[in-house]
Amino acid sequence: MKTKMFGKVSLVCLIVSILWIVLMVLSMTRIGPIDTQEQAINSVTSRDWLFYLTYVNAVIITILATILFVGLYLYCKSSEPELSMIGLIFIPVYCMFNLFSYFSQIIIVPKVLSYQNVADNDVIFNIFLGQMVQGWQGSAVSVINNFAYAILGVSSIAFGVALLKKRNFAKVSGIFLILNAVACIIGIIGILAGNKIIGMGSAVGGVLFIIALVFLCFMFFKEDEQ
Repeated sequence: MKTKMFGKVSLVCLIVSILWIVLMVLSMTRIGPIDTQEQAINSVTSRDWLFYLTYVNAVIITILATILFVGLYLYCKSSEPELSMIGLIFIPVYCMFNLFSYFSQIIIVPKVLSYQNVADNDVIFNIFLGQMVQGWQGSAVSVINNFAYAILGVSSIAFGVALLKKRNFAKVSGIFLILNAVACIIGIIGILAGNKIIGMGSAVGGVLFIIALVFLCFMFFKEDEQ
C-alpha cells in the first residue's frame, strides 16, 4: 500500500497543529481569560489578524484531520475491517460540527456583530451573540466544538485499538490516539458539567493528538518504503 501521501498529510497537519498552539497562546495572552458572556462578546468585538488566522488555521486542521483519518481507514481496513468501519462512520460528523464551529467565527459572528448598534445592548441579542463565541466554554458553539472532538474520539479509539495490534510506530500512534480520545471525552463531560478545569480535556487531547501525529508521520512514510 502506498501511504506516502498520508505521511505528507500527517506532516502538514502536525505543522499547522503546532501553529494552533502558538496562536492559542498568543490569543490568550492578548485577550485574557474568557469566563463570562461579557468577556466573550468583548473578545470578538475587536477582531484582528490573529483572530482570523487562528480560525482559518483551525479550518485547515479540521480538513487535514479528516483526510488523515480516511488514510487510517485505508491503512487498517484489511486487518481490522470492523474497527476501521466504526472509525470511519464518525468522521463526517466530526468534520461537519467542527467546520461549523470555526467557520461561524469568521462568517456568522461578524455578521451578527454588524447588528450590535441596532440592538443597542438588547439582552436577547447579547445572549445569542455570547452563545456563538467558540472561545467561551459557556457557549453553545463551544459545546458543539468539543462534542466534535469527543465524536472524533470514538474514531481515535477504533483506529487506536487497530494500530495497537501492529508494531513499532503504528503501536505508539495507537496509544496516543486512544489517550487523545479519552482526554477529549473527559473534556466534553467537564464542559457539560460546568467544570472549567475538566473542560480543558479537549485542549490536552489536542496536545496528545500532536504527539500522535509525529508517530503517524513515521508510520506512513516507513510503510510506503516497504
